[in-house]
Amino acid sequence: MTADRRRAAAGVVAIALALAGAACAPGGREALPAGVSATSAAPAAKPAPVKPLAEARIDNPRLRVRLIEVKRVGPEVLAVTLLLSNPDLSAAVVPGPAFAAAPADAGSIADVTLIDEARSKKYFVMRDDQGRAACSQGIEAIPPGEELSVWARFPGPPAGIKRISVQISRLATFRDVPIS
Repeated sequence: MTADRRRAAAGVVAIALALAGAACAPGGREALPAGVSATSAAPAAKPAPVKPLAEARIDNPRLRVRLIEVKRVGPEVLAVTLLLSNPDLSAAVVPGPAFAAAPADAGSIADVTLIDEARSKKYFVMRDDQGRAACSQGIEAIPPGEELSVWARFPGPPAGIKRISVQISRLATFRDVPIS
């Protein structure tokens, strides 16, 4: 479980406990912590779905990969955002080594690459001084019916290049994707 998911889960538990305490307290509202009202604890509306640039069903029927964005975030850096989803409602799915084969990269998407087909050039995920991939880390099982947004940073092609292909190891290639 990622740190963001743990913080979100802790927040939900805290609100649920506050509401449970309010329901059990005489007079109801006296037990709510300062700054929390019954209306502020209402569940948030689910965000509108993002329209992907491309989508692929891979050899694992319980894993769907959507390409959300390829964006220039610096003069020579591209950021790629993918959405991994598990449409199966009965079992969790582990993305596994298809996204990172090397043991040091386990639980990441380090094997995603960009391909500038016009120049016959391949770009690999950036790495820091210790060799750690600049991408989502700690990816574990995706629960039934859930989605997980993941990202990676790449040294980008020259500014004049407006389209690129995104290759997810041996699973799928999204060709001729616009760079925003």
